[in-house]
Amino acid sequence: MKFLNELIFRKNCLTNSIVVEKRRLHKEFVRDNRWLFWVFDIALVFMLLFNIGSLVLTNVMVVKVDADQGITTEFVELNPVASEVHDFVPAVGEDRLKWLGLFLKQSIFWFILFFCYLYYRLTIFCWAQVWWILFFVVYGLVLMSRDFSNNFGFFLGTKLFGVT
Repeated sequence: MKFLNELIFRKNCLTNSIVVEKRRLHKEFVRDNRWLFWVFDIALVFMLLFNIGSLVLTNVMVVKVDADQGITTEFVELNPVASEVHDFVPAVGEDRLKWLGLFLKQSIFWFILFFCYLYYRLTIFCWAQVWWILFFVVYGLVLMSRDFSNNFGFFLGTKLFGVT
């Protein structure tokens, strides 16, 4: 039993020394490559801005029901006050739950994205881990910027050619 306790104590000491060494390596790595982490942080902020921008543009590009022009697209508004002010169709019953579910999924997506980014940002200590965070940030930035540019292009087209 004494031997087992000594092994457990030694294992805990080694685990602690590994954690301390990883922290030291992380601080040294961040100090040496501060510019890289600034670029990652700025890219993440751009991802968030592109996503918010595409959501705003999507809400700006609402096409109301107009039977004279043959446009039959309806915008369903979750907020009952906004639906009365802007003459949108208010969401009721299952529609409301469906839209709130989509909003909840988007919020969960952003929470997971930020959690993963912060975890890797605070534990990275070698160049092999940089490739994972680089892939994560660049892939997300490309997706969000593409979504924003598609919505912005459509918005400019509707304003220039007066579709709505």
